[in-house]
Amino acid sequence: LGMIGAQHQHARTVRAQTLCFTIEVYRTGFLAALEVAPEEGAVFEQYAVNAIEKGGPEVSKVRWPFLEDKAPARMLHLIDLHAGRTPLQAGDPNLKSPDKRACAILIISGTVDIVDEFGDVVETLEQHQCFHEHLLLGMACPDDGRSLVPGTDCEVQILSVAMWMKVVNEFPNDKEWIKRNIMTCMAERSAKNLGTELNSVEILRMSRLLTLVSEELIQKMTKFMDFACYMPGQEICLAGRPADALYLFLSGSAEILDGTDQPRILGPRSCYGEAMCLGITTVHPNTVRAQ
Repeated sequence: LGMIGAQHQHARTVRAQTLCFTIEVYRTGFLAALEVAPEEGAVFEQYAVNAIEKGGPEVSKVRWPFLEDKAPARMLHLIDLHAGRTPLQAGDPNLKSPDKRACAILIISGTVDIVDEFGDVVETLEQHQCFHEHLLLGMACPDDGRSLVPGTDCEVQILSVAMWMKVVNEFPNDKEWIKRNIMTCMAERSAKNLGTELNSVEILRMSRLLTLVSEELIQKMTKFMDFACYMPGQEICLAGRPADALYLFLSGSAEILDGTDQPRILGPRSCYGEAMCLGITTVHPNTVRAQ
């Protein structure tokens, strides 16, 4: 099970009773052999998928939050097989390297700190949380100087974009819900950083307009909330285009291009579009662009 990626930790101890000589074949060698003879991999793959579907104490429990419950067992197997697990000690600088910063990273155990370019901790990630999952959507954000440093001894799974694309391209019918789930995870974390939950009344109360309405009405409005993600430089709304939404910002910053030298900046907890919701105007008076 360990060789084929369905198990990453020994479930039992094996102890020599007499003097033993062993031949040890490591997974890296096994994978290299399969690259030469890929037609042989189907047998091992089916064995691993069966083990994952049956579960049990020996089977790997590595799960990205956006793949919970719904992902095919074969997809989980392929990710575990190629990405594996990486144990790290507290303070290990390994995750700061340029190649690791270009990967999505899942925290399997322990804690990992997100640090800024000055080395200050801006957020702590715990078990089952991930970092840079937006890369799996093809979103290549500019380098903001943030990197990961283990806060405690930990174990992570490092998933490169190339590896992810190789796996997910084998499941074309699953791409849409996976994309939606990744965006949900990102939105939920942004809301958590603001001390609230996604699709909660508290988020709607960020709008001063909505502080005036009844609790009953605002509860009904939570059912019609949706979320979106915008890249730096991308227009969130365009001047002159029909206005039909209220925008509540959970993270990041955006500028209102109103023709002045100092455009108004929208940040977390900011709100834009209240006049449009009231019907005062039917088009966006200004373009709003993500910074």
